[in-house]
Amino acid sequence: MNWLNNNETIYMEGSGVYLKSKLNALQGTFYITNNRIAFGKRKGIINLLLGPLFMHLKKGNKIEFSIFFNQLRSIKEVKQGFGKKFVITVTGGTYELQFNKNRDKWITTIEEAVNKNNPDIIIDKVGNYYTFKNQ
Repeated sequence: MNWLNNNETIYMEGSGVYLKSKLNALQGTFYITNNRIAFGKRKGIINLLLGPLFMHLKKGNKIEFSIFFNQLRSIKEVKQGFGKKFVITVTGGTYELQFNKNRDKWITTIEEAVNKNNPDIIIDKVGNYYTFKNQ
Protein backbone atom coordinates (compact mmCIF):
# COMPACT_ATOMS: atom_id res chain seq x y z
CA MET A 1 0.00 0.00 0.00
CA ASN A 2 1.56 3.24 -1.12
CA TRP A 3 0.24 5.31 1.81
CA LEU A 4 2.23 3.37 4.44
CA ASN A 5 5.34 5.00 5.85
CA ASN A 6 8.67 3.18 6.08
CA ASN A 7 8.68 0.49 8.77
CA GLU A 8 4.90 0.77 9.18
CA THR A 9 2.86 -2.43 9.47
CA ILE A 10 -0.89 -2.96 9.44
CA TYR A 11 -2.25 -4.69 12.56
CA MET A 12 -5.92 -4.65 11.58
CA GLU A 13 -8.16 -3.44 8.76
CA GLY A 14 -11.87 -3.48 8.08
CA SER A 15 -14.79 -1.51 6.75
CA GLY A 16 -16.64 1.18 8.61
CA VAL A 17 -18.08 4.66 8.55
CA TYR A 18 -16.51 8.01 9.41
CA LEU A 19 -19.29 10.29 10.67
CA LYS A 20 -17.96 13.62 9.44
CA SER A 21 -21.10 15.47 10.59
CA LYS A 22 -24.75 14.67 11.29
CA LEU A 23 -25.52 14.75 7.57
CA ASN A 24 -22.22 13.58 6.11
CA ALA A 25 -20.94 10.03 6.55
CA LEU A 26 -18.13 8.48 4.53
CA GLN A 27 -17.78 4.76 3.95
CA GLY A 28 -14.38 3.24 3.72
CA THR A 29 -11.70 1.14 5.33
CA PHE A 30 -10.11 1.69 8.72
CA TYR A 31 -6.53 0.63 9.31
CA ILE A 32 -4.60 0.29 12.56
CA THR A 33 -0.85 0.33 12.09
CA ASN A 34 1.98 0.38 14.58
CA ASN A 35 1.86 4.24 14.46
CA ARG A 36 -1.69 5.36 13.74
CA ILE A 37 -5.33 4.85 12.91
CA ALA A 38 -6.01 5.68 9.26
CA PHE A 39 -9.24 5.94 7.30
CA GLY A 40 -9.31 5.30 3.56
CA LYS A 41 -12.37 6.61 1.76
CA ARG A 42 -13.97 4.50 -0.94
CA LYS A 43 -14.85 6.48 -4.01
CA GLY A 44 -16.55 6.03 -7.34
CA ILE A 45 -20.06 5.93 -8.72
CA ILE A 46 -20.59 2.25 -7.82
CA ASN A 47 -19.78 3.02 -4.19
CA LEU A 48 -22.17 5.96 -4.24
CA LEU A 49 -25.05 3.94 -5.65
CA LEU A 50 -24.45 0.53 -4.12
CA GLY A 51 -22.14 1.33 -1.19
CA PRO A 52 -23.87 -0.66 1.57
CA LEU A 53 -24.26 -3.71 -0.66
CA PHE A 54 -20.65 -3.88 -1.84
CA MET A 55 -18.76 -2.25 1.02
CA HIS A 56 -16.79 -5.41 1.75
CA LEU A 57 -15.61 -5.91 -1.82
CA LYS A 58 -13.53 -2.75 -2.25
CA LYS A 59 -11.07 -1.21 0.17
CA GLY A 60 -10.83 2.51 0.71
CA ASN A 61 -7.50 3.62 -0.67
CA LYS A 62 -7.72 7.42 -0.57
CA ILE A 63 -6.60 8.28 2.96
CA GLU A 64 -9.02 10.84 4.39
CA PHE A 65 -7.29 11.21 7.77
CA SER A 66 -4.72 9.64 10.08
CA ILE A 67 -4.68 9.78 13.87
CA PHE A 68 -1.18 9.25 15.19
CA PHE A 69 -1.09 7.61 18.60
CA ASN A 70 0.74 10.54 20.22
CA GLN A 71 -2.27 12.74 19.27
CA LEU A 72 -4.81 10.53 21.10
CA ARG A 73 -6.45 12.00 24.18
CA SER A 74 -9.48 9.74 24.68
CA ILE A 75 -11.78 7.15 23.12
CA LYS A 76 -15.31 6.59 24.34
CA GLU A 77 -18.14 4.42 23.13
CA VAL A 78 -21.54 6.12 22.83
CA LYS A 79 -24.97 5.05 21.63
CA GLN A 80 -25.82 5.97 18.03
CA GLY A 81 -29.32 4.94 16.97
CA PHE A 82 -29.51 1.16 17.27
CA GLY A 83 -25.74 0.78 17.32
CA LYS A 84 -22.72 2.40 18.90
CA LYS A 85 -20.03 4.72 17.69
CA PHE A 86 -16.62 5.64 19.02
CA VAL A 87 -15.76 9.25 19.69
CA ILE A 88 -12.02 9.74 19.46
CA THR A 89 -10.67 12.96 20.91
CA VAL A 90 -7.29 14.12 19.67
CA THR A 91 -5.20 17.20 20.09
CA GLY A 92 -7.32 19.76 18.23
CA GLY A 93 -10.61 17.93 17.61
CA THR A 94 -12.74 14.80 17.55
CA TYR A 95 -13.57 11.97 15.15
CA GLU A 96 -16.72 9.85 15.24
CA LEU A 97 -16.30 6.33 13.86
CA GLN A 98 -18.40 3.22 13.45
CA PHE A 99 -16.76 -0.13 12.78
CA ASN A 100 -18.88 -2.65 10.86
CA LYS A 101 -17.53 -5.76 12.60
CA ASN A 102 -15.61 -6.73 15.74
CA ARG A 103 -16.17 -3.42 17.53
CA ASP A 104 -14.41 -4.59 20.70
CA LYS A 105 -11.45 -6.00 18.79
CA TRP A 106 -10.77 -2.58 17.22
CA ILE A 107 -10.34 -0.96 20.63
CA THR A 108 -8.25 -3.88 21.92
CA THR A 109 -5.99 -3.65 18.84
CA ILE A 110 -5.54 0.12 19.29
CA GLU A 111 -4.63 -0.47 22.93
CA GLU A 112 -2.14 -3.23 22.01
CA ALA A 113 -0.56 -1.14 19.23
CA VAL A 114 -0.11 1.85 21.55
CA ASN A 115 1.36 -0.30 24.35
CA LYS A 116 3.74 -2.13 22.02
CA ASN A 117 4.99 0.79 19.91
CA ASN A 118 4.55 3.87 22.10
CA PRO A 119 5.86 3.08 25.61
CA ASP A 120 5.68 6.77 26.59
CA ILE A 121 1.88 6.74 26.41
CA ILE A 122 -0.09 5.65 29.47
CA ILE A 123 -3.61 4.28 28.89
CA ASP A 124 -6.25 4.51 31.61
CA LYS A 125 -9.53 2.67 31.19
CA VAL A 126 -12.77 3.21 33.10
CA GLY A 127 -15.62 1.18 31.61
CA ASN A 128 -15.76 2.07 27.90
CA TYR A 129 -13.76 5.28 28.33
CA TYR A 130 -10.05 5.26 27.52
CA THR A 131 -7.68 8.15 28.17
CA PHE A 132 -4.19 8.47 26.73
CA LYS A 133 -1.49 10.50 28.46
CA ASN A 134 2.06 11.15 27.33
CA GLN A 135 4.65 10.70 30.08
